[in-house]
Amino acid sequence: MSKSVAVKPTPPSLAEPVIVSEFWANRRGESIRVQLRVFEGRTLVDMRKYFTDSAGKLQATKKGLALVIARLPEFARAITKALERPANSAWSRAAMSERRRLADRRACETFTLEAGGLSYIATTSRFDDGRLGEIFLTTHKAGSAADTAARDAAITCSLALQFGADIDTIRKALCRDGQGRASGPLGVALDLLAVSP
Repeated sequence: MSKSVAVKPTPPSLAEPVIVSEFWANRRGESIRVQLRVFEGRTLVDMRKYFTDSAGKLQATKKGLALVIARLPEFARAITKALERPANSAWSRAAMSERRRLADRRACETFTLEAGGLSYIATTSRFDDGRLGEIFLTTHKAGSAADTAARDAAITCSLALQFGADIDTIRKALCRDGQGRASGPLGVALDLLAVSP
């Protein structure tokens, strides 16, 4: 009499990874690829960073995340929560891809300051919530190297603020002397704004 042996059914396997989505991560030729693949008999969702090699082909890196299919609903809920962040957190890093523009008609504040032995005039405007939205800097020597540098720095700072950069992070990153005092006009202006009511 022969014994019957139970044969465990083999789960269906993917012949090769199936690419679900792929998008560029940055301008350095790196992409994020989302694909389905099988590992040790389990179907996984694999999200991995790829880089472009010298031949122009995408190659996988070790940076990524692999989840079993059963965990996808939890992951989807986490993504949904991230997308539904409250409006007051729009200034987080996740929201820095959209520029927040100031109202066409807006109040401004003008004050004078000194930096490097030169006098500057600063003009600032704020968003409705009170956050600094733009700053302009000029000297009495229009067109001079100092005037151009100050204007360029202020414009760059304004754009960074409108894309969600934190003003304190910018302020603390600017050049300072051995006593911690701002060296340039933008740093001096932001320091003055930081202590003003």
